[in-house]
Amino acid sequence: MSARLRSTQKPGPLQIAAILLLALAILCVVLALRASSNAADSYGPQAIAVVGNRVWLADERSLLITDEAGRLEEEKGFAALGINNISSIVPAGEAGVLVASRGSTSLKLLDARQAQSIREIKLAFPSDLQDPAHTALWLAVRPTGANGHFDLAVATGGNHTVVRFAHDGRFLARTKEGLYRFTNGIWFDQGSLWTTDTNRYVLRKLDPETLTQREELSLSGLGRQRYLGAGIASHGTANAAGQAPFATLIRLQSGMTIGRIVDVFADASEAAYPLPNEAEPMDIAWKGGELLAIDGATHRVARFNAQRQRLGDFGAPALQARFKASAKARALSEQMHTIWLVLAGVLLTFGLLLLLVQQRRGQTPGVVQPALPMPDKRAIRKLALSVFWPILVPLIILATLEIPPVTNAFNTAINEQLEQENLLPLAIFPAMLVLGLLLAVKQYTLVRRAIKDPAYEALFNYAALNWLNASMRWRNDMLIDEVPQEIAVVVRPRRGFLMLTNQRVLFYRQGVRAGSFDAGWPRTEITTAGIEDPEQLRGWRKRLQRYLGTQVVLYEEGSAISTLRLSHVVVARRMVERLNTEKNNPQPSAPSIAEIPHTSPHSSSPREYGPPAQQVIASLLIPGLGLWMQRRNGSALIYFFAAMVMIAFVIGPIVWALTTRHTDVSATRIQHAALSWLSIAVFCAGDTWLGRSKTLR
Repeated sequence: MSARLRSTQKPGPLQIAAILLLALAILCVVLALRASSNAADSYGPQAIAVVGNRVWLADERSLLITDEAGRLEEEKGFAALGINNISSIVPAGEAGVLVASRGSTSLKLLDARQAQSIREIKLAFPSDLQDPAHTALWLAVRPTGANGHFDLAVATGGNHTVVRFAHDGRFLARTKEGLYRFTNGIWFDQGSLWTTDTNRYVLRKLDPETLTQREELSLSGLGRQRYLGAGIASHGTANAAGQAPFATLIRLQSGMTIGRIVDVFADASEAAYPLPNEAEPMDIAWKGGELLAIDGATHRVARFNAQRQRLGDFGAPALQARFKASAKARALSEQMHTIWLVLAGVLLTFGLLLLLVQQRRGQTPGVVQPALPMPDKRAIRKLALSVFWPILVPLIILATLEIPPVTNAFNTAINEQLEQENLLPLAIFPAMLVLGLLLAVKQYTLVRRAIKDPAYEALFNYAALNWLNASMRWRNDMLIDEVPQEIAVVVRPRRGFLMLTNQRVLFYRQGVRAGSFDAGWPRTEITTAGIEDPEQLRGWRKRLQRYLGTQVVLYEEGSAISTLRLSHVVVARRMVERLNTEKNNPQPSAPSIAEIPHTSPHSSSPREYGPPAQQVIASLLIPGLGLWMQRRNGSALIYFFAAMVMIAFVIGPIVWALTTRHTDVSATRIQHAALSWLSIAVFCAGDTWLGRSKTLR
């Protein structure tokens, strides 16, 4: 027998406060995204080239032209040039200067003296290259005559191809399929075209006409900063063996932002230029015997001599002040981004805590006398620690390794000597599996102890006692002179609490409002109660029983009216003993549950959506959706939040990278993300299945 009513309860103060905090958290996330966008727009100098005796620079707003000392001679806004940005600047001999823009397959040819637009060159890419405008383009130019004609070679980044064009944009040749795994750096030198196979750490020398490979040079794949970026012909001095470098190259770590600059020699050895550890080399250019390098982290243009020694920053004081202001604006935006995110996290945490308090306590007003004695919390912690300490130690280590500074230090220390990068994520999932197995073993040990030691009842039954003494809902359901005698956690067929009073046996279901009344039986209708004591079982049934709980059956005139599994055998034995020994004792008259008017909003269970199978499938597809269908809103919100964090910080960046081809994603990282998402989905589906609605007969 059971009674159900649709809920008409209005939101209480805790719910209103929680909703307000969650709304403020969303607002903080929006402000954080805006600050992040502002930081991205303040990127400072990005492209550099030496044109004659002048230096051309492009920042977030303009094309800047300086003399050889770094004094600003001319500034051209992007709007005046008919473009939105400049990502690459390449001298084209007598023809002028070519500039490329992100998001466009058209190039602008500018006059080398006045920086006036001469014409637009639309590159006729082969049709099988996917959206070349949405990938970065790197240019190399080789003059072919005195009439201003030139050959143009373009590295297409995520299209994994090098393409050759005529001076008017006509397609001439392309590299064969599969030659590159991303290609960024490209330059002409001594009648050959050099290119970078970015993610394979290989320099490929091509025929400038047919783009067939002439030779290749494999560079070191060790260390974090091993991927290949922009490259140019080197003017650096020879090494100790007397070899002159043939290329100056940017090498980057995963993310293609932080990196270093090196000179590369014919034997694949390297000589590094002194840069800070967190430098972000954006572009490089030789000005006679000096190397100019843009550092995106500090918005400075660093100078080095041919001996690879630091000389200071390029630019007159006014130019340097401009770049410093840009760096300051970016730093402020990044700081505000962090502040808004932290504030959003704090607000979200407090909002979830308020929802949890609302769910657990049911808006308990005032101080209520305990209905049953509570076990000592310190003793509970000692019991749990005595069993689970082997799990806590690796969990603490694993959590420590997830702290960003510790993660970075770990990867730096380990991966410098190995060819694989970011080993830590690869170790997390196996560690989770090991911890899961260890948890299962320790759970078996715990239950085996609990069967023999009544002290462990407090650990198993703490949730039920805590709810009983904290909640007001069950008090609104009590009849005259009705008082609780026992309470236990029910694990099957539905999770909840079984309360034994002096008049009835009541079942309260765990859900959106923890402890919603679900079913009940007057004790006058229960003729006897039985128990399947684990100590009386043998073999596999005994082992399995330790995980499924202790079965208790309520009988009316020889027919079973309900079968429940309680979490602990001691409280199960005590309940059955009370029901059997006190069944003939006079009890206050108890009407049938169906006859009891349940007008209190606390005594109704919300209506669920869909059958259990649909709820489980929904949780597999969208973690938390099935729990919401069960009206377990608090638990659903936790799974939703975990899924959103996974999407925002793990799955989202991977999908973005795969669809835009701006960067590469290793198969290992994809597998790790898929397994992590699958773990959340399966765990949520299991929780949904355990919480499915079943008739308590």
